Amino acid sequence: MLVLGRKEEQTIQIGNEIRVTILRIKGNSVSVGIEAPEQVLILRDELAPTARAWEAESDLGSQPQAMALAICK
Repeated sequence: MLVLGRKEEQTIQIGNEIRVTILRIKGNSVSVGIEAPEQVLILRDELAPTARAWEAESDLGSQPQAMALAICK
């Protein structure tokens, strides 16, 4: 695992298409902005098992955005 220190408004580039920016640090909370192509599914780690189970039970496995929206509702 690569571990990087970043300050507010600093960005990490992953490949050519993904950018992770530290937007705000307030106490123990960090707000992170992620820019990625639409086909890249981005979930908090605690939602990943639910997303995988939902994907396995649905027809939307090939449509990650639809799956992500359904989980957020």
